[in-house]
Amino acid sequence: MAILGQSEARYFSTKFGNGGVIASSSFRAWSSTLTLGHSIQEGGIAFHRFRDLALRENERLMLLAATHYRRCLDLLTPASSAWAHVTMYYGAFFAASSILGMFGVWKLKGRRYLAPTHVAIGAQRFEVANQPPTYTGSHQLFWDLFYSQVSPLTTTVPIALQFALTPISGNPVWPIESRNLVNYDSYESVLMMRAFARGFRRSRFPSSLPGEMNTQFKLLVGLLRLSHLFAKRLKLETDAFDVLNGGAHRSRTSQLEDMICDQPIPNLGMKARDAVMRG
Repeated sequence: MAILGQSEARYFSTKFGNGGVIASSSFRAWSSTLTLGHSIQEGGIAFHRFRDLALRENERLMLLAATHYRRCLDLLTPASSAWAHVTMYYGAFFAASSILGMFGVWKLKGRRYLAPTHVAIGAQRFEVANQPPTYTGSHQLFWDLFYSQVSPLTTTVPIALQFALTPISGNPVWPIESRNLVNYDSYESVLMMRAFARGFRRSRFPSSLPGEMNTQFKLLVGLLRLSHLFAKRLKLETDAFDVLNGGAHRSRTSQLEDMICDQPIPNLGMKARDAVMRG
């Protein structure tokens, strides 16, 4: 199995709208019923439904990636720096998931994944297969799948973004290992707070981010930019966001602008003081 080439992926993306499924339909719920070896062949209603669900999923993942990027910036204070790191990770995870899906590969539950076995325009076919048992954790399996599949895309993107498609220090599971370090170890979280407080300078952002947080942030930005680059190249546009607009269709750009870039941060400082200091 391999990913779709750019022309095949563009064909797949631009055929949205023939499936007759509503925007709220869950790709995850649909894919949870797929068993090992299950195949989906272009040419029938089942394929159209799968394609619509998958394309909506890819666009929703872009929204989640963008909002996590915004939220990690809101968290850049010493006491919340460890959670900012975790938020950066999830932004990168969602952006990478979107990129993988745009080229026809989706990580499913367990070791299963869905990928193309025939990529020819007009005769595309996808099948469920198992990943090798190199890793066990679901996020480890995802990053191993991601890096093993996207390497053909490296030469198609600007040099400045190629690093985002290459395992960090040759380790495909670095992103989740870095997240786990501060997410599950309170001592490591406090060490990150100290490093952040000592070194962070807004005037030198993002280079003043400490250590692994700096790398995680660069990965997030690289993958987020690539997801938008590929979405434009492939002409990805669905009705996935219409449910947020009362059924009215708006462009992805205007939706992201309104929901993420222009939204103010609620000033709830007094509420925080009540809970933290007074019990």
